[in-house]
Amino acid sequence: PQQQQQHIMSPAEIARQQEYERREREMAQAADPGARVANFPPIPMFMRCGIFKPCYYVNIKQEIPVYGRTVVRIALYTWELLAFTLFWNFICTMAALAGDASGKSVSCALSALYFLLFTPCSYHCWFHPLYGAMRKDSSMRFGWFFLVMTFQFLCCIFFVLGVEGTGAAGIIVSAKTIDKSKGAGALMFTCVILWIAHCLIDIYLLQAVLKIYRTTGGSVGQAQREAVQAAASNQAVQRAAINAATDQYASYGKA
Repeated sequence: PQQQQQHIMSPAEIARQQEYERREREMAQAADPGARVANFPPIPMFMRCGIFKPCYYVNIKQEIPVYGRTVVRIALYTWELLAFTLFWNFICTMAALAGDASGKSVSCALSALYFLLFTPCSYHCWFHPLYGAMRKDSSMRFGWFFLVMTFQFLCCIFFVLGVEGTGAAGIIVSAKTIDKSKGAGALMFTCVILWIAHCLIDIYLLQAVLKIYRTTGGSVGQAQREAVQAAASNQAVQRAAINAATDQYASYGKA
């Protein structure tokens, strides 16, 4: 008689499966037409108009497994701190401009651009993928988070250094500013402390998420398979493949 080989799940895999089943039951019980109405950023109702309204749905307690909630909350707080630091970076460059206007106007404009650009992009490019990766157990989204968070870590190092004319209130420009205006220079050094803190937090997040990713059985191969499946299910990719096959068949017919 042929014996059927069955995959024996490890305790970690069993706990993981039970957690996802429990969470799916909770979401099914709470399901209603407004279950995933955008609620983040939490903009007051009287201020909502046009594009100035919540764009994402965030419910860490309901949608994220227990083992990932702490890390996701820390990631959310990290993004909020990043938004504040970018704004403070702009304030510091304004202070430097007030203390010594020579060559500081470009840095001030760049710092304003960083705040307006990086605040929404950082949320969309690394926090939202991390939230989706924890929620759907997606190796591909985990991989995207690791890629973007590593890039952000390098950017934070760039801001810590603070080369003149780059819009970064870092060590170099702060040291030169404090010689001409002690108040502005001291203010800029507070921004240096924030950027150093971000470097440390980014390293912690990368390590914490990587630990969870490995614990849940994630791998590069799994991420590649998810990417292939996503591409195969994409209608645009399917149409392109059909058109290519049709053109190839037609060329063979003419030959």
